[in-house]
Amino acid sequence: MNIEMPQRNESEQNARPDQIEKLKDMGISDAKVLSKLGEHQANNILSFMEGAKHAMACFDASSATTASAASVSPQTVNSKVVDSVTQANTKVLGEAPAMAMGSLYQTIGNAVAMAAANAVYAQQQANVSYQAATTLGITTLYSKNT
Repeated sequence: MNIEMPQRNESEQNARPDQIEKLKDMGISDAKVLSKLGEHQANNILSFMEGAKHAMACFDASSATTASAASVSPQTVNSKVVDSVTQANTKVLGEAPAMAMGSLYQTIGNAVAMAAANAVYAQQQANVSYQAATTLGITTLYSKNT
């Protein structure tokens, strides 16, 4: 996998050895990538990884609390809930063809309206050309000596 690194300022220092060690501990071991990291980039990656690690810890704690607080096992689902979800899914699936046709009709209507507008515009422009040609012809006729 090729990893494209953003260009860093020439004045920016390379990543510090302690930052590189932390990144290696977190599973980033590509030497090519690590050698191109600036101090600021390494710091951003470390901050992101720490935030993700904290979020995962919170998620794990939350799901453990929820699972222990539940009075029924996660395998048991109330039949009314199943029926409600099934009805909602059936409703969506039943309405899908009508929604698709409605969208198609709106698109066709828009295309026909644009075609009519283009035809009107073309006719107007043709009339301008016809008027100019007629004016030029009449001017030419009147300018000839008979």
